[in-house]
Amino acid sequence: MSKTRTMAFQVSEELFQKIKEYLARYEEIYHRKLTQRDFVLSLIESALEEAEDDFAAYLTAQQEEQNESWGGCDSEEPLTHLPE
Repeated sequence: MSKTRTMAFQVSEELFQKIKEYLARYEEIYHRKLTQRDFVLSLIESALEEAEDDFAAYLTAQQEEQNESWGGCDSEEPLTHLPE
């Protein structure tokens, strides 16, 4: 069993009501209850996955930029002489 931690934060009344309305519509449409906890956790997990994808894309772009700055040489063979 994994250890759990508690996160607590306050939101505006307006946001709280929007969440409650969403959860009520969700239950009406899908005929099953979605808890606030599950809803918020799914949002956090989705945001983290997106951030990880963005970070990976950034690192890939940085690597490609670095490769281009080295003259666009895609070969893994070492240079045997310096260009004149």
